[in-house]
Amino acid sequence: MIERLNIGEMITLDDDKEYVVMEVVEEGDKHYLYLVNEKEKEFLVAQEIIDNNEIYIENVLDENKKTEIIKIFLARVNKELNN
Repeated sequence: MIERLNIGEMITLDDDKEYVVMEVVEEGDKHYLYLVNEKEKEFLVAQEIIDNNEIYIENVLDENKKTEIIKIFLARVNKELNN
């Protein structure tokens, strides 16, 4: 069985840009990733989908879901900074 992506891993997406997995948010059977491209100074929120032992990364287009994931990421970062 294929392993899911972990925080700190580098991935290259279809746009040939490298992203670092900064956070993984699990909601039931769904896995969301907060990805950062350090070179371009951009981020994206994506869903990690495993199908037939392949990992697919889909951008989250729903603005409410994207905001929810960003808030979880920021809360976790804030917690770590305060520890």
